[in-house]
Amino acid sequence: MIIQSSFNGEFSKTYYMRFVILGFIFSMVFALFCLFAVEISAAPLTLILFLLTANMLLFPFSRYTIDSMINFAYGDSMIIRSEVGSLAINFFLWALAMFVAPFYLLGYALKAVKKSVSKQH
Repeated sequence: MIIQSSFNGEFSKTYYMRFVILGFIFSMVFALFCLFAVEISAAPLTLILFLLTANMLLFPFSRYTIDSMINFAYGDSMIIRSEVGSLAINFFLWALAMFVAPFYLLGYALKAVKKSVSKQH
């Protein structure tokens, strides 16, 4: 529900899909790393799959949160970044998606509550 209603005004479906696909790529790279670097018995496979899926689905929200903060801080000024730096920032945001995305979801929920309270008066 929150994903569908986010498309109405916050960000587009193409934005969401672009970062879900990038999150999927990061998840697959991390899964391959875990498969070859960690013994399967050392880490529960279902927990790893759950965390990778959660990060993949929450990554667009964490990216949008950081983009909004950068937009607020710098406005319309253009920030020049390298492709490697951008990829590193995206990987970092993917890794922390479960911690950053709730800020977007909390802000969206508060905005929805404010809108419903203003309609009642």
